[in-house]
Amino acid sequence: MRVIFFILLTANIAFYVWEVRSQHSEDGVRHIALDLPNATEHIKLLSEVPPPQAEQPPLPAEQLMPAPAPITPAKGAKLKISLQQPTQAVIAAANVQPAPPVHAPGCWLVGPFVTDMNARIAQEGIARKVPQTTLVNRSVGVADGYWLLYPRAANIEAGRDNRRLLQEKGIRDLWLFDRGELAGYISLGLFQTKEGVEDAQKKYFERNIATEIRPRETAIQGYWIEIPWQGGRSQLETVLGAFDKSGVSVSLRPC
Repeated sequence: MRVIFFILLTANIAFYVWEVRSQHSEDGVRHIALDLPNATEHIKLLSEVPPPQAEQPPLPAEQLMPAPAPITPAKGAKLKISLQQPTQAVIAAANVQPAPPVHAPGCWLVGPFVTDMNARIAQEGIARKVPQTTLVNRSVGVADGYWLLYPRAANIEAGRDNRRLLQEKGIRDLWLFDRGELAGYISLGLFQTKEGVEDAQKKYFERNIATEIRPRETAIQGYWIEIPWQGGRSQLETVLGAFDKSGVSVSLRPC
């Protein structure tokens, strides 16, 4: 019995050792299967292989989308123009020149005339170019000279200080208005023509003295010609230029 047991034990040990060794030999050696080309296939060399092409960047979405077909509006349909891009219609509208300004209808007075006869003779001459004139007899304030004034003071005491300041600068021909419409102003002279008062103003400007020009109006009773006129004042003055050459002194003012 002992002999049989010993034989079985020895056989088991030998089988165990053999099995362990066979596993180690399989782990240490790796079998690689070579996929050899078929005899009918052609083997390409590296020089025969074309170089790889560079990757193209993806196209933007605008190029991938097809261009929209032109839209033809139907008859009577309104075409909506986008303001984002200038169109031919917008460009054409921008190139259109603005219309000349339209003068509102107005009324002008020409005169004064001393006698009714002089006024009617002038009215007949004006009616050749400007119809529907009217002859009226009324009192109208007209320019009768021009004041050269030192600027208005806040009160009479400040006006006296301004007068004393001007006198210290050697100006003696002056007058302080203490009442009326010109209260607070200092008069530096009354001139019959606008050219004369402007020349005097330039001389005071050279001495660093500020001045103002103001027309003096006087109410004159006389005959006036009312002219309805839709154009500008300069155009009407051109029409009335013939009367200045004839020696008749007339003035033009709004009604």
